Amino acid sequence: MGTTLHQGQTVRSGGASRAEVENMLRNVDADGDGQISARELSALAAQGRARGFADGDALGLFRAGLDASALAEQKSREPGQQFSEDYIDKKMNPFLERSYGRNGRVASELVTPQASKELTSDAASAYQRRAGYDALQTKAIAQHLGPHAKLSDTNKDGRIDAKDRALVPTGNGGYTWHEIGAKKADRINETVGLARGAKILEGRPHFPNSPGNPAWANRGSDGAPRAEWMGGRPGGPWSAEKIPSGKPGAGGTEFKLDQSRMTASEALDDMAKNPKNYCFDCAMAKQVVQYARVREMLGDDKFNALAKKHGMTIGHSDAAYRTGLLAKMTDFAPGGSANMKLEDYKSGWQGYAKVVSVGNPDVMRSLEQNGWSGEHFTVALNEKGEKVVHAHPFGTMPLAEFDAKLRDRLVADSGGRIRREDIQIDYRRPLDSDVDYAREKL
Repeated sequence: MGTTLHQGQTVRSGGASRAEVENMLRNVDADGDGQISARELSALAAQGRARGFADGDALGLFRAGLDASALAEQKSREPGQQFSEDYIDKKMNPFLERSYGRNGRVASELVTPQASKELTSDAASAYQRRAGYDALQTKAIAQHLGPHAKLSDTNKDGRIDAKDRALVPTGNGGYTWHEIGAKKADRINETVGLARGAKILEGRPHFPNSPGNPAWANRGSDGAPRAEWMGGRPGGPWSAEKIPSGKPGAGGTEFKLDQSRMTASEALDDMAKNPKNYCFDCAMAKQVVQYARVREMLGDDKFNALAKKHGMTIGHSDAAYRTGLLAKMTDFAPGGSANMKLEDYKSGWQGYAKVVSVGNPDVMRSLEQNGWSGEHFTVALNEKGEKVVHAHPFGTMPLAEFDAKLRDRLVADSGGRIRREDIQIDYRRPLDSDVDYAREKL
């Protein structure tokens, strides 16, 4: 950069240490208006001349900071797309690192958060278009970042993560940006994953032990045809196995994916692509939704690695969460309790509405014999941030409507032999699949 800015800056006894230089560079934008002015740039140079520096390292960092500030001041005077991520990543940072090595990167990290980062609305929209987000991701971005916000795929890895930059309106027609961070990335991905799981459930046949279902006529008494629930054909990548005696859920049926034939993420993709090849009961559906949530939050590489290590298992009815990846990371939801208010459930929590009594013993026995002992469900947020329930075969509905619709379904299935007010439902303590635990400890 120009030699004038660097004139008079020397190493001297009692000069500023590296830590003091870092503090100077953190406070270049003295008036806090979000950009570096020519006056503030001159003041920084004067401060360096007055103080001097304890050693060459401190001087080098200061000069790198001066150049970073000068570049920021220059860009702030240009109209339209100003201190953009492309400029910082492709021009400014490479220049500073060539000139100052590691000090160049440090100086950039100290100075750029204070500088004008405004983009035109067209430029902000272009970043999101280039990222190639699908409809579910676009809705979740608007939900969690704001209706007019955009999101760039900053590190070009094809997924939403902590380093991606939110592009948000400034109020004057332009956009500024900031990294979204890990927590916000998780919330966006969780919303997307739960929505993908719900999509998998749409248009799917009911579970085989249900009159009128095509599989009903071939159900058999030993449950063997249930092997065809997953994958829709004998010899597919899913196999049905009985849980051995002495194990939790003994006698129940688990469906296990042969991951030498199909990865865990490919299995979920196939469920979405070929929905009529798969048949679930409500417990299985709940696990599928949870796998979709976990996949989106972890990313395919981590998700597939953990599924390979621990197994991708989907348990029927009481065999749910007995083995496999979900069993390793699922426990009672922190802060959850039995019969707590449904509106207090958090996004991602998994519930079970146990039908205790319907006021008619004959109907109760009939329901139990047909596998109708209750309803598994998952709570999520829709694009408006409202809580909804994903449940099979009910589909997606507002959380506030779930209990009433469950009771109405029981009355309908009984042929009108019971009354809604006689139905007793026990909401069991909700579960939560801890993605942070899976990410860090599994």
